[in-house]
Amino acid sequence: MPKRVVDGDALWVSEKLESVEEKFRAEFAWILPLAQNNGCFESTAMVVWRTAYAALRDAWSKKDVADMLDAFEAAKMLFRFKVDGKEYGC
Repeated sequence: MPKRVVDGDALWVSEKLESVEEKFRAEFAWILPLAQNNGCFESTAMVVWRTAYAALRDAWSKKDVADMLDAFEAAKMLFRFKVDGKEYGC
């Protein structure tokens, strides 16, 4: 998985992030490492939950992750599409 550097200054004042429910805001930085070199990742709630939440974030359910991904998509911070039956996000 590629390493990422997060632009904290931009993240902390993001107007798009401000439009997302507060409980999901910090999660953007948490899921950012899922993105491959091209910025895309498999974005089903199950895959995101299994990869980034199951081991260390016991309070998060697959439904919570699905709601979070929907919130990021609504804020135009995540764009989802399907290829060969798999769902991806950028």
